Amino acid sequence: MHKVPKLVHKTLKKCLSALDLMHIVAVDGFFMRMEKVPPSPETWSTLRLRFARFAQGATWPLGYRVPDTWFQRSLIDFTYWFIYKGKGELTDLETGATYSMHPGVCVLMRPGQHFTAAQVGNEGLGNIYIHASLLRADQTPLALEAWPPCPLHTEVPDFDFFNIATRRLLTLLRRSREADYPAQKEALDAAESLFKGLILDLCHLHRLPKTSSTALYHQRAVEKALRVLDEQPQRFLSVEAWAATSGYSASHFRTLCLKYTGKSPMEHLIHARIRQAKEYLQSSLLTVGMIAHQLGYENTHYFSRQFRKQTGMTASEYRRRAANRLR
Repeated sequence: MHKVPKLVHKTLKKCLSALDLMHIVAVDGFFMRMEKVPPSPETWSTLRLRFARFAQGATWPLGYRVPDTWFQRSLIDFTYWFIYKGKGELTDLETGATYSMHPGVCVLMRPGQHFTAAQVGNEGLGNIYIHASLLRADQTPLALEAWPPCPLHTEVPDFDFFNIATRRLLTLLRRSREADYPAQKEALDAAESLFKGLILDLCHLHRLPKTSSTALYHQRAVEKALRVLDEQPQRFLSVEAWAATSGYSASHFRTLCLKYTGKSPMEHLIHARIRQAKEYLQSSLLTVGMIAHQLGYENTHYFSRQFRKQTGMTASEYRRRAANRLR
């Protein structure tokens, strides 16, 4: 069984936890659960990837009109597109269906499908593409009827994550082909695991109810606010201050948080502070009072009560237990 490198798994798990996507690897029967896909003995954890072409598409200057025939072909392998700038349209010549392309759109296409793509407007279309083959554990090609349903067109709720992850994927693939790179195999293994995670995430997002552009904007704003909080939990001393960074009032932000995460902003603030407090208790010599001050608590006793309520133990007890585990 092909295992995911720990660093990649940890990164994917952290980045996707807000979407409740904890089963990135070893998702047995994944294809059997996809809509309109016949039962298959294949499992996502045993599938392998053989990468072919990959690159960041040409960056066209503003006002340059990309020819309508810049992309017109019948695909010979599994294809991933991530659109990071501009606007365009992708047309399936078999069904006549047209798909919008703009920043944040990902498209998965399979061998045998025939498409044309065209630019819309004056801003050049920017995309990153990756071509690969899906293989069984014995290196034989996966039958087309067992593939995910394609074309799979999804507007991702977290543009920043997919942009960073896709560009990281390109870097890993390039390094895997550099003869003088000292860790070619590790780079290829990491690329394969990261690509699997992205595809699984896209298939999950594709099956969710479609949201309007306004709803998607609010959802992205909440997820971005959560990332900022996760990185700097001590920065925000109140819900009002946290909501203001996203341009919302405290009441509106609370409504959005409850809608998209199921938790109130205050619950998120407390959770982020206690999580950071745990890290300080495990890895620093700061006193409980210093930790409380570092996290924005004016009253150490209030911090201690909140910590105990969240963890079931005092901060000092948590530190002792953490130290004992390391012995």
